[in-house]
Amino acid sequence: MALMVGVSACSHQSRVKPSNGHIDGKNTSAPALTSKSATPPSAIPKPVTNSPYLPPPVPKAKEPVYSIVVYDTPVKEVLFAIARDSKLNVDIHPAIQGRVTLNAVDQTLPAILERLSKQVDLTYTVKGNVLTIMPDQPVLRSYKVDYVNINRDTIGFIGSAAEIAGIGQGATTGSAGGSTQSSGGAANRSGNSSRTAITSESKNHLWESLIQNIKDLLAETDKEVIVTRYGSLNAQESVSADKANEKSATDAKGLKKEQEAEYKTLLAANVIANAETGVINVRATSKQHEKVREFIDRVMGSAKKQVLIEATIVEVVLNDTFQTGIDWSRLGRSGTGSGFTFSQELNATRFAPGTLTSRATSPGGLVAGYFNPLSP
Repeated sequence: MALMVGVSACSHQSRVKPSNGHIDGKNTSAPALTSKSATPPSAIPKPVTNSPYLPPPVPKAKEPVYSIVVYDTPVKEVLFAIARDSKLNVDIHPAIQGRVTLNAVDQTLPAILERLSKQVDLTYTVKGNVLTIMPDQPVLRSYKVDYVNINRDTIGFIGSAAEIAGIGQGATTGSAGGSTQSSGGAANRSGNSSRTAITSESKNHLWESLIQNIKDLLAETDKEVIVTRYGSLNAQESVSADKANEKSATDAKGLKKEQEAEYKTLLAANVIANAETGVINVRATSKQHEKVREFIDRVMGSAKKQVLIEATIVEVVLNDTFQTGIDWSRLGRSGTGSGFTFSQELNATRFAPGTLTSRATSPGGLVAGYFNPLSP
C-alpha cells in the first residue's frame, strides 16, 4: 500500500492544453471571440442552381425562292431572267453556251444555279450584289493530308513438315555342310511426307497509292470544256468553205489537230504532291475537285483508325534474393593454377567483405594479377 502511494505521488500531470480538434475529441468547440471587434465567420454560400445558357441563335432573313419552268432554252436567257427577278447584277462569260430544260418550283437561287451547272459547264460566285458566271475550267487547289510519310512492308512465314516412315526386316537362311547361316537386313522401306508453308505479305504505301488514285480519278472524270468543241466546229467550217484549195484544206486540218492537242494539254488535270509536308496540290475543274475532296476524306477517315490496347499491372512480386556487386572470380585462372582470386558475396542477408586468396605454391611473384609473369 505504501508503495502504491509513493508511485502515484511521483507521477507527472501534463498541463498542456490540447489544441482545437485534437484526436481525443475533448476540445472541439470553436474558439471564443477575443475582442468585440472580431466578426464571426460567414456561412458557406449555397451552390448555384441556375446554369449558364447559350444565347439564342441570331435570326436570319429567309432566302427568297423562285419558280422557273423552261424547255430547251439557251442558258444565257435563263441566267438573265434569274438575275432580273433576283435584282442582282450579272456577269456572264462569253464561253457559256448550251441549252437547258428545267422545272424549279419555290427553290433558292443557289439551288437553281447548282441544277444548271449539272447541265452546262459553268461555275458561279456571288459577291455582294454581283452574280458572276464562268466556265468550269481547271483551277489549282491545295489539300492537307495529315499522315506520316512512311512506307511499311511486312512479311510473315509459317511452315510445318511431317514425315512418317516404316522399316520391315527380312531374313535369309541357308545350309551348307552341316552349318546354318542367317542374315537380316532392311528388306522393305516405305514412307510418306507432307509439308505446308504459308507466306503472308502486306504493303502499306499510303502516299504512293493516294497520289496514283487521285491521278486515275482525274483521268476518269477529265473532259473537254465547251470552248474546245466550238473551236473544233469553226475549224470544220473553215475547212468545208475552202474545198477548192486542197492545200489550204490540208493545212486547216493539221491546224485543227494541233489546236485540239494543245488545248487538251493546257487544260489537263495535274497532281503535285509533297509527302514530307503533307500537302497535295490538284489542278482540276470544280466538279473534279468535289470528287477529289470526297475521296480524300474517305481515305483519311479509314487510315486514321487506331486500336486502343489498355494494360493494367495487377501485382508486382519482389524478393530479397537479388545480388549486386563485382564478380572477382573472373580475374583468376583456376584451371591453370596461376593468377589470384577475389571472392565477394553480397545479398540481402549477408554482406561479407572481399577476401584475397593467393596461391603461394605457384612460382614467381605477384605481377599484374599473375604469380607467373611468363605464363600465357
